[in-house]
Amino acid sequence: MSPFANMPDDVKILAQSTVDDISAGKQKIFVGPLVDQSGATKLPAGQVMDEATLSGLQWLVQGVEGKLT
Repeated sequence: MSPFANMPDDVKILAQSTVDDISAGKQKIFVGPLVDQSGATKLPAGQVMDEATLSGLQWLVQGVEGKLT
């Protein structure tokens, strides 16, 4: 990740704290419910997406415009 620049010190501290928490597994990024563009639930409420599923992700979440080709 590139250095945090062009932002106030308090924002840098918060950004670094967030990165640290993600790296330590304290904060999860992909947590359900996640729904795809067709309305199908891909990740139920409260579940955390595992690395294997994330690596093979071939769908866009509801509300994102576009297509995967």
